[in-house]
Amino acid sequence: YTEYFESEEELIETLKLVIPEKVGEHIKGFGFIKGFAKTVRDGKELSKKQVTQCKRIASQIKLAYLEECKRQLGYIL
Repeated sequence: YTEYFESEEELIETLKLVIPEKVGEHIKGFGFIKGFAKTVRDGKELSKKQVTQCKRIASQIKLAYLEECKRQLGYIL
């Protein structure tokens, strides 16, 4: 995950910015990302196991975040 994020905190803060309903289900680990994003947006903490899973799918979380940014800027993917 260190290739995509400088820290666990940055990874979790990025999850807060992802709106899974508006990014593609083609993203690997979409179900995990959707659940984790909802958890952190609701102000709850992820468990150690959830953080470990986030690290495993860090590249897909980054992809989901980039898709969200493009969507907000009006790009069509």
